[in-house]
Amino acid sequence: MTSKIIAALLIAAINAIMGVAVLLFLLVAMNGYSEQTASYGLGTFVILALLVTGSMAIGGFLLTGYLLKRGRSPVLAGFLSTVAGSALGAFLKVVSALLGIGVAELVRAG
Repeated sequence: MTSKIIAALLIAAINAIMGVAVLLFLLVAMNGYSEQTASYGLGTFVILALLVTGSMAIGGFLLTGYLLKRGRSPVLAGFLSTVAGSALGAFLKVVSALLGIGVAELVRAG
């Protein structure tokens, strides 16, 4: 149980750090938008980023449990789920940023 909780907390922390880094790049990317238009895109990103962080942490918890049931050591199970959850989370954060830019563009055009 301890390795599952540690893996979930590590995944959540890594995803939060990646979310902040992607948010900084998103702010630079949305430099030409007005404040009102950009707020829709930033709001979309923040909501999606929080959903990604939570789902990756829950997924890491479950994956660690699955690997433990399959006979893996707690350290290996935690490591594998942390790497998988962090990599998938990073990809989904970038997708969330692109969706945020898309929403801001739709608001600007509409």
